[in-house]
Amino acid sequence: MKIFLKWTKNILLSIIAILVIIVAISFFQSNVETKGVHNIFGYTILNVLTGSMEPTIKPGDLAIVKITDAEFIEIDDVITFQASNQTLVTHRVIDIHSNDGVISFETKGDANNVKDEELVLPNQLIGSYVLKIPKVGYIIDFIKTPLGIFITVFVILTLVVIDPIKKYLKSDENEHKKAS
Repeated sequence: MKIFLKWTKNILLSIIAILVIIVAISFFQSNVETKGVHNIFGYTILNVLTGSMEPTIKPGDLAIVKITDAEFIEIDDVITFQASNQTLVTHRVIDIHSNDGVISFETKGDANNVKDEELVLPNQLIGSYVLKIPKVGYIIDFIKTPLGIFITVFVILTLVVIDPIKKYLKSDENEHKKAS
């Protein structure tokens, strides 16, 4: 039973540590200019907010996007780009145009009935979609709230502090038994 509890504690601490790292990255990314999206080793983590790419990518998923040059993008790739309104959009490339040597991408969300109005230019491209982590975006959004921060800190402190307290109480109990 003790081994099971120890494994459970280690797994919980690992999951919490990963979530804290992702939240920290998310906080950091949300405080910068959109085109200057920060990345770690060439990858950017984005929280999906809309259902325009369902069923491939759903709201609440974390999308992992690899920084990619425009020349490596092909039709049917899913790309993330900065739209003219400064928001980040992740949609599928449905056509590639070349006008006077300048490449542009025609995009459309999988769940959308119409293609995007504007063509995506290479200077708008953030990168290509690699994979998703389902539903973790919801957890990160919750952790960013005051209640989420409190619960996260409480759980981490509890997990970190319980073991030393248990050892202290056990050693104290053993000392009382020896003294009697």
